[in-house]
Amino acid sequence: MVSEERKQEILENRRKFQRLNREIVEGKRKKESIPVTGRDGSKYELEVHALSELAIARAAQKTGLSLADLIKRPTSTDVTADEKGLAKLHFLDEIVAESLVGAENEQLSADELAEILPGMERARVFRRVLEISGLGAPAADVEKFHGEPPK
Repeated sequence: MVSEERKQEILENRRKFQRLNREIVEGKRKKESIPVTGRDGSKYELEVHALSELAIARAAQKTGLSLADLIKRPTSTDVTADEKGLAKLHFLDEIVAESLVGAENEQLSADELAEILPGMERARVFRRVLEISGLGAPAADVEKFHGEPPK
């Protein structure tokens, strides 16, 4: 026979696990507001949330990129000279669009987002989304790792 204390402990564990299951299913995403400037000069606040590795992998697959393509450093400053450069830009836009927090059925597409925000603003949001997702190193850490640029 189970003691009353053990019954209470079992009930308490069930409550904890039910809450945990709900958080897993519903998601407990980290959110952040990022100020941006649109192509028209207007100031906006974008609320973005962290993305999972799976969401990022799906965006890469959607744009035809592999993991090797994503980690390969471009050799040219002109993104269009890189054979995968345009796909990488599309990937960036897909990630930013996916990370936007909005009411249901109000999701902006990557193309709509590109019409509203200039590339540098989207790149800044992209970098921050990766950081809050736990997938990107803050810029200062990258600079420390690489050291001083050659002269």
